[in-house]
Amino acid sequence: MHQPAKLNYCQKLLAEDPKTIFIGWFDDTIAELENIFGRYNSSPATILNARTTHRSQIQGSPIIFIEHHPMKSKEDLIFEQLSLKEAIILTSLDEPLLKLFGGEKIIDIMQKLGMKEDEVIEHKMVSQSIANAQKKIEERMIVEQSVRSQSEWLETGL
Repeated sequence: MHQPAKLNYCQKLLAEDPKTIFIGWFDDTIAELENIFGRYNSSPATILNARTTHRSQIQGSPIIFIEHHPMKSKEDLIFEQLSLKEAIILTSLDEPLLKLFGGEKIIDIMQKLGMKEDEVIEHKMVSQSIANAQKKIEERMIVEQSVRSQSEWLETGL
């Protein structure tokens, strides 16, 4: 549900497979994950920036994106460049992208239903809803600038 649970899940994934490569879109998210890994893991983790990642860096390793880019076309482009047919993208409901589209209301519903903080929700309908939200953002985007965080991107781009 929340960002700390997502980051803890990343730690779990790294413990299960130390070859896992984590890819983020924004410097602040990457730094946050590096901080968590540095604090709690003795083995080094590979965390890359999507904008500079090349196919040769990821071959043979499990790939986890640690956030969505607000624009679906950017995600599609990086998937194509990295030759990914599918990708796991971890998103928390309190991330700025999902807050725009009612993420906090979904958290309330999930809590009322008794779901756990770290429960993973995976469904085609959820993925499609996020993709539709990204497309709506892309339609409203005025200008894309280089920024450090998803929230800053949404503030300056819309």
